[in-house]
Amino acid sequence: MPLLRKVFFYLFALVYLVICPWIILRMLGYDRDPRTHHWVKTGIIYISSNPPGATVFINGRGMPEKTPTIIRDLTPANYKVRMVAAGYEAWESDIPVVDRKATSVENILLIPNEWKIKALNSMPLSKLIPVPGSNYLLVSADDTAKNIFILRLNKDIEDSDNNPKLNVSELEPLFPEESIYAEGRVMRFFTVEPSPFLVVQLEFGEKQKYLWIDPRDKQVHIEDISDLLPQPPGKLYWEPNDEKNLFAFYPGVVNRINIKAKAIFPNIAEKDIPLDKKTITVFNTVAADQIYLINNGNTLLFRKGRDIFLTDQESFGRPRLIKLLRVKDHTDVYFAERTGKLLYIDPDSALLSSMEVLHHKPFIPKPIADTLRLQKLEQ
Repeated sequence: MPLLRKVFFYLFALVYLVICPWIILRMLGYDRDPRTHHWVKTGIIYISSNPPGATVFINGRGMPEKTPTIIRDLTPANYKVRMVAAGYEAWESDIPVVDRKATSVENILLIPNEWKIKALNSMPLSKLIPVPGSNYLLVSADDTAKNIFILRLNKDIEDSDNNPKLNVSELEPLFPEESIYAEGRVMRFFTVEPSPFLVVQLEFGEKQKYLWIDPRDKQVHIEDISDLLPQPPGKLYWEPNDEKNLFAFYPGVVNRINIKAKAIFPNIAEKDIPLDKKTITVFNTVAADQIYLINNGNTLLFRKGRDIFLTDQESFGRPRLIKLLRVKDHTDVYFAERTGKLLYIDPDSALLSSMEVLHHKPFIPKPIADTLRLQKLEQ
């Protein structure tokens, strides 16, 4: 009997000496690397998807929690991560895990098996002109000023589920038929992000007109600034909330124009120009390429020519490029952040259409305990 007790004692001591250090190391965030058989500090992966609720597989093994979730205690290595959700294409990528670090894979946009596309109006259009920093778009049936209409995003677009077919003829014209500018031909639109104002260049035979427009009020305010621009400028710029001053760029010269005082201040010094060249957007009759940073900045939506693409900001070495659709030639597109919809003119029907790009609001909050753990690991 004493011998049996000794056997049990030594067996228990052996188990204790083996198991306790393992438990302590695991609690401290260490794990045994199966490749080297050494104890290494582990890392974690934080992963979320848009929409949430996707099943996550790590190296083929299903995780118990759906996105957004944290996968802990991963030894440093590359892991094949796969997300699967009903109605969406599977997403997968090789994700690196570094010891004592958190690898964040946030708001991966899952691609539906079928995109939701809807025609919004019944009258063919030729152009769509987004105005940055505002809640409206301009659409036109042709290049005549009287056929440019204001489309209110909150009223005409976001309520389109209750109003399935917009009648463009009932929308607010930018230049009513009785306007002295109604018969002008549109040459260019100038906008500055994120300003709600715009300048329209019109042509009347041999004459050019430049109109400063503030469409925020129900009664659109139009100011003729043609006398302040005696020659066509290469570009125009103004500070987003400045209703008084704009800058006209000519070869080697910049003029400051005071709209209210009807005054020109020629050859302004470069240091006096509050210019961030990245904010300038000029919409010509042939539209420039466009880029939208969407999905909490995790996804790029961009137009190249007539084609619309999606790509991930963080690709982990394997860029994903998805072609969404093709739009009408010589026109722009607009992404409505509030609804997650892309607005464009369909190349076949010439109708204003929408595609639901974001199926869910991007996931932002994380549980407090997990956030603190992430911060601690990243220190």
